[in-house]
Amino acid sequence: MIKTIDPTEVKNILEQEILTSKWNKPFRFLPKELYDWALLSECTISDNKIEKWEDFEFGRIDFDENDFRDLVFNNEYAESTEVLFISGESLSKGKAFSFNLSDYEQFVTYYENIIVMSFFQPDDYIVYLREYKEVKIIRQDGKLVKINKVVSA
Repeated sequence: MIKTIDPTEVKNILEQEILTSKWNKPFRFLPKELYDWALLSECTISDNKIEKWEDFEFGRIDFDENDFRDLVFNNEYAESTEVLFISGESLSKGKAFSFNLSDYEQFVTYYENIIVMSFFQPDDYIVYLREYKEVKIIRQDGKLVKINKVVSA
């Protein structure tokens, strides 16, 4: 099932489930703020350059929803995984989304109909995989950031 939700709901879920340290400033869904909040919450963070991003950014090549799926999900997660999704474009419309990974292709169509543009753009994307307590961020500068909650032994 695909749902449109308020970005504040996503923030509240992240605050309860992964970014557990208090954020004492006004919060905006910017990659830098999520990164800083993750550091404060003692999460593990990795960041890697996305190959050929500059070619994508300048229109020399095209990335599509299959490239997005490979970058973010990479067959690492169960199809039943709940995904919370925010993009720069969805934020400008005050929207976030929730869907199961098994509904990814239907979600892409749904998203394109609401946002009225192709799904994968050189933009910021924030994806939270709830069962895995993992945030993945595609930054508009071509970095893929992965944030994991540190699990106590």
